[in-house]
Amino acid sequence: MADNLTFSNLAKSTLMSDISTGDTLININDHTNFPPVGLFTAVIWSGLKSSPPLEDADSEIVHLTHTADNGFTAVRGKEATSAKDWKANNNIAHVITAETMGGFIHDSAMVNASYSVIPDNTYDMKRADTNSVFTFGSDEMDKTVNLPEAALADGLTYHLLCYGVKSSQCIRLYPQEGGDSFSKTDNQYIKLAFGTRVTLTSINNKWEILGYDNNIPFNMKIVDSSNPYVASGDGIVYADASDGDLAINLHEPDGITGIPVTIIRYDDSENNVYVQPFTGPNMYVNLACQYQSITFVTESDGTKRIINSHLPTAKNALTIDSSINLRGYERYIFATTGATQVAVRLTKASVMAGLSIYFKKTGQRRRQCNDHT
Repeated sequence: MADNLTFSNLAKSTLMSDISTGDTLININDHTNFPPVGLFTAVIWSGLKSSPPLEDADSEIVHLTHTADNGFTAVRGKEATSAKDWKANNNIAHVITAETMGGFIHDSAMVNASYSVIPDNTYDMKRADTNSVFTFGSDEMDKTVNLPEAALADGLTYHLLCYGVKSSQCIRLYPQEGGDSFSKTDNQYIKLAFGTRVTLTSINNKWEILGYDNNIPFNMKIVDSSNPYVASGDGIVYADASDGDLAINLHEPDGITGIPVTIIRYDDSENNVYVQPFTGPNMYVNLACQYQSITFVTESDGTKRIINSHLPTAKNALTIDSSINLRGYERYIFATTGATQVAVRLTKASVMAGLSIYFKKTGQRRRQCNDHT
């Protein structure tokens, strides 16, 4: 019972019209101070008796839910009281009853200890789902999860884990329609990337994200040609192009911003890993060698900016004795050809914008060539 209860203060009014024992819709004259959402307890007593209703042995306890204006749906005759006929202008007030308190104490303990494993593709969270693990089958993709009403969850802390098995699996986490929202983003939902744990709480009908942890032990995130998905909250991701060229298209803003994401080339094949799109001269990046990496961040307006890149020192120097097509990670080229002519074909200018390549032929003066083509 207490799992669904809401409360307010100084909520007292009178019945707008007569009701009989079978009526389940009650209209009152002033609903201003009564809870606007959720279930609550109330007591009806005679208009001939003064407050409190303890003076009326024939009082009736009811469970009410606000529907519209001054109307409430009612479950009649609760807690050992009986449904009765009541006249217009009889009293009604929102109260806390014995069952309310007993249930609230019990449910509060259950909420703090609750743990739920949820395989559903679409799930409406309950107030008690404070520790929830969302599991996936191997062929499943996104799940839709609706948070409980913020007003019912006010002050509680929720820990949710997206327990997927591949990078394409994620959770779209929505607040309830009709007024609930997230506190720091206008997005309709936030996305929990595969292997991510989020901690959040409800404050004044807004969901506040307290933590977003994507560093789960034993949870190495690898993307490949069958799983090329990278979200803006993924943290550290390894890219495997051993099966062929890998094109990683970054997700549009998904409610989580400001978390740096690092993509590291994992394999040592001759294939390419293309990551796009970014803002700036390097619209996309080619991770062409093993352990080459980039780090980017998604800003609050959705802009994705590269904030760091790394090229292993062991990979950036190359000695050649024949023609070659550069792949983009080479920074120092040493040609040991004697009198033989070799052709060095530069990679795309969009990949090398702002970077330099140094060429040296054995026995000759080194000269610098900047790639602007």
